[in-house]
Amino acid sequence: MNFGSHFVFASENPKILIKFSNTESNTKTELKGASFKIVKGTDPSGPPVDGLSWVSDGKIKEFKLESGTYTLVQVSVPKGYIKADPITFTVSPTGGLQTSTKYKGYTLLDKYPKEDDFRDAIYIEDMDNNDTSSVVYCFNVTKATPTFKGSVVKVLYNEQFGSSKLFTEKAIKPRVKGDELKNSVLRVIYNGYPSNALGIKEKYQLTEGQFRKLTQRAVWNFTDSNLSLDKLSQKEIDALNELINAKNAIPDNLVLNLYLPDDSYYQNLLGTKFVTPNLIKLENEKLPNTIPEVKEGTLKTTVAADGVNGSSEKEALVSFENSKDGVDVKDTIDYKDLVANEKYNLTGKLMHVKDDGSLEEVATKTTEVTAVENGSGQWELDFGNQKLQVGEKYVVFENAESVENLIDTDNNYELDTKQVVKHEDKNDKAQTLIVEKPNLPEVKDGTLRTTVIADG
Repeated sequence: MNFGSHFVFASENPKILIKFSNTESNTKTELKGASFKIVKGTDPSGPPVDGLSWVSDGKIKEFKLESGTYTLVQVSVPKGYIKADPITFTVSPTGGLQTSTKYKGYTLLDKYPKEDDFRDAIYIEDMDNNDTSSVVYCFNVTKATPTFKGSVVKVLYNEQFGSSKLFTEKAIKPRVKGDELKNSVLRVIYNGYPSNALGIKEKYQLTEGQFRKLTQRAVWNFTDSNLSLDKLSQKEIDALNELINAKNAIPDNLVLNLYLPDDSYYQNLLGTKFVTPNLIKLENEKLPNTIPEVKEGTLKTTVAADGVNGSSEKEALVSFENSKDGVDVKDTIDYKDLVANEKYNLTGKLMHVKDDGSLEEVATKTTEVTAVENGSGQWELDFGNQKLQVGEKYVVFENAESVENLIDTDNNYELDTKQVVKHEDKNDKAQTLIVEKPNLPEVKDGTLRTTVIADG
């Protein structure tokens, strides 16, 4: 998440292209379904600028904005995510890209062996993330390098996007200016330590310390008009010349960042990053435990017919006399291992079991229910009064399907499948009812005995 972030973008044009990226923190993919607005100024509650409200569709959003200060507000997020804090940014024709995050600069004096003759291994570290440090180089050599790591004196820096204009302003004695200065330094670092795009380290059989030392001197050549060959071997001089004179292409997404100290006593620092220029990136984290553990789940049903309950041992029997006016059918469902407090669509079907074992649907009942706190409990489904055939067998089937997606089938932190639990067993006596045949009187084979009287 971003906490109180503030960005400044540089451009000689008062209206520039700004890109907005909204990613899911676990997968780093663009998030869908979050709504945004951009307001003028720093008040997140303000109305959106015309045309600057949208719902994320899984793609980076682009706008051209005039000079001024704006605030990006995430209005809502998909279920299960934490809404990110507003981000205030300024589109300026003269400034750089600046975040409110502070960086600490420091020097490792014993990073490389003494014979490498390099004691200015400088790093920049995000104050909010001490586990992250980046290789940087210094310029303005007449000023002091950052203090050694562990010093009680902390040298703090602000990161700025290294536009040609800003870089030229901050370099005290550059050999070249503008785009030529920026691109020359970008190319030096791209080909130098640690990127080594041209394979110079291997070509001249340089150690890590030697290669980093030569990269720093190549930077000074452009930023300070300082080409020092002091204490360099011939192979180091040859490698340095290749770093300075290389003409290979620079990747479009390689940008220069400047680190400007709070205390001007210290040198400015610079480094490179592969990023999308003018990109505001916002991440959404998952709420803790928002992906529930979903077990198999079970349903156990007991049918009641005119108040007579079925059991595992015996079906519910309805007398012929009681069935004349229809049979009141109710089903009690004992559920287990559903997701607590989630809603389910409960569907019951009263099925006629024919003599050949085939099934015919007689009635259907659907209702929305909620699983209790521990995910196990009881529901009841009332089919009402049903006209059933004498001597026939009926069974109740139940199906519970969650209203919301509760299962992450592909482990991408997205719930994409509903939980479905069924109980459909035509041989389960507990969910079976039978309408008894009437008790008719026994009819024996009768006989007739006749007597014929003739003429008296």
